[in-house]
Amino acid sequence: MHVLAAVLLTQTKSAKPVTPKLTGPQVIDKMKAAVRAAVPITGTETIATGRGEVNMNFKFMYPNLVYEAMDYGTNGTTEIHWSGGPIYSFFGAKGYRADDPPATGKPIHLGLIGFEHGFSDNNLYRNIGSCREEKFQGKKAYAIEVILAMGKNPGETLHVDAKTFLPLGVDESVGEVKVKVTYSDVKTHVSLKPADFMWVPAPSIPRIN
Repeated sequence: MHVLAAVLLTQTKSAKPVTPKLTGPQVIDKMKAAVRAAVPITGTETIATGRGEVNMNFKFMYPNLVYEAMDYGTNGTTEIHWSGGPIYSFFGAKGYRADDPPATGKPIHLGLIGFEHGFSDNNLYRNIGSCREEKFQGKKAYAIEVILAMGKNPGETLHVDAKTFLPLGVDESVGEVKVKVTYSDVKTHVSLKPADFMWVPAPSIPRIN
């Protein structure tokens, strides 16, 4: 997963699995449509591993407009800015990185798995597997096994709200590390405009790559 990705998933007791009314691909299609219809979107992502957790505030809109701020506590805050050009990672006084975005047609998620269709047209999923109904954070949800089109991870479990079809969280393994992600405080149809995402580093800020 992206450097952002490491996440918290509050463990909840899952309901006894039953045959879902929808297949995995059908849920993913509904999720993509629901996310795209709900932009601009803001929210908080909690990324948890056995080593700790990070909270990240995010906002995005279509197309190619993303802002993320990761709170590392005493280690400061890292911001991600993307408005279709370079992907900027801003580390405060330490400087910034400017990385090329994926080539046209290549998938991108910037750590927001499930929400990527709100800012990108690319297909993120190489394989969509089994689907089951569950309770996630007290909500009726679908759990879908997916394999992303990038990276070498064996796969992720994507949790999708059965009512709104917005993503609720992701479980995955990065090597030996179990990563759990939850999305919270998600707000849709927020009043944002493209200018709210534009960021260019000041000449005084050092580039570190």
